[in-house]
Amino acid sequence: MRAPSALPSSKNWKPLLCVADDERIEDVEMFRDYIMVSVKRQGRPVVIIHNRVSKSNSELPLPNGGNCVVRPDSNPQFDTSTVRLCFSSPVHLESTIEYNMATQTPHKSWTSTPLHIDPDDYVIQHERAPSDGLQVPVTLIRHKSISLASQPPTLMRVYGAYGVPLEPEFRVEDIPLLLRGWVIALAHVRGGGELGREWYAGGKGKNKSNSVKDLLSCAQFLLEKGWTTPERLAITGVSAGGLVVGAALNRSPEYFRAAALHVPFVDPLSAMLSPDLPLTRVETAEW
Repeated sequence: MRAPSALPSSKNWKPLLCVADDERIEDVEMFRDYIMVSVKRQGRPVVIIHNRVSKSNSELPLPNGGNCVVRPDSNPQFDTSTVRLCFSSPVHLESTIEYNMATQTPHKSWTSTPLHIDPDDYVIQHERAPSDGLQVPVTLIRHKSISLASQPPTLMRVYGAYGVPLEPEFRVEDIPLLLRGWVIALAHVRGGGELGREWYAGGKGKNKSNSVKDLLSCAQFLLEKGWTTPERLAITGVSAGGLVVGAALNRSPEYFRAAALHVPFVDPLSAMLSPDLPLTRVETAEW
């Protein structure tokens, strides 16, 4: 929103930039002639440049086809037409790109990749798994020589809590799997922030079972497509993601061969009934 500095009351507010209900604004950087707005759209990053002089909006072309994680780097200079962004992807270490906001083009880049990895050899594929009348985003990461029709071994990751999106970021533990022909699947279930506030609310509190339902729907989607088999499908989750994994195993153990639960939060009832625990008071609304 914007308003005259002499009349800043809400009745004088006017929209400057609006996002859809299934999108969310993640960050804003202010400059003299530009405003940079980082948005999550359909679970993927979008960076919008608002020109404060022409009142126009433009989108920056992101690296790796937008299959990455983007956040603002340090931008201490106010009177400038350049902005620095940090990005990473499943096959890129955290790197920096400097953009010219006037032309929306990259100006400089400092990118790096892991040893023995050529990013062009990897495919990042976006699918949608039907669940409860909704479409759950699924991100598949694989070497381009690996055909899904060959039913390769697959590791599915999940989180789905606190409105935190499960990002396609660099994870060093995934590289050995990708080099050995595995597929990494990211299940963007409800409870995460990939599709806006409503998507988050659909997987918290009394709606928490929707996160589990979405994970099982993603697994069923891969199995019905013939892209893997129960004997070659594993799941993993950390902390609150471990709760989703544990509940999915209890409901449908026949879908999975293995599971890795890292510091799983699998007993929220006892935690919420213990007000003396350090995180209970601040996390009651989540659970």
